[in-house]
Amino acid sequence: MMASLSSQAVFVPIDVVSQKLMVQGYSGHEKYSGGIDVVCKVLKADGVRELYRGFGLSVITYAPSSAVWWACYGASQRVIWRLLGYGS
Repeated sequence: MMASLSSQAVFVPIDVVSQKLMVQGYSGHEKYSGGIDVVCKVLKADGVRELYRGFGLSVITYAPSSAVWWACYGASQRVIWRLLGYGS
């Protein structure tokens, strides 16, 4: 779950930037000259909090599935290696 939390800390701001670039120029949306421009304008207008919009929901969505996936992966690795004759 900590790995998922850490990855969301990186990917949520990237996702916010990409979404703002996708809707730029549409009615009521600002135009940007690139990703860095988005970050600068968002930080100036709304602060860091805006870059992490949706962070909580993202963690709630991905952390449990990540924890289950890694637990199953670790358990299956032990079973497979035992079946192959490695380990005790």
